[in-house]
Amino acid sequence: MSMLRREVLHHFKSLLRASQTAFKEDALALTASRKKINEEYKSKKHVKDQDSIKELLKFSKDVETELKQNVIQAKEKSPGKFELRIHEGTAKLINFPFREDAELPTFKTGRRCKKP
Repeated sequence: MSMLRREVLHHFKSLLRASQTAFKEDALALTASRKKINEEYKSKKHVKDQDSIKELLKFSKDVETELKQNVIQAKEKSPGKFELRIHEGTAKLINFPFREDAELPTFKTGRRCKKP
């Protein structure tokens, strides 16, 4: 088996694992993501150019990263109250609490210049 073929299979399996992590306990989303991954890989099966394959592998890795770090799921526990399922791979950014007494800036609308 060529190295490039092995790498394609590795990325395929990694994407499936990432979707399992991102959509755990959501059978509908998990089934849809698996179907989409399979469709995309099958549609690119005919590609033979190594540069194109490497570009597709980079795209696959980017999608995997998005699934692992940026996809979270929420389940409504009561009206207006949601529980987030955040896993160990989820990117956690710095959050600042919203202040109810904060003054939001207002902007005046000005005259627009006419285009020549």
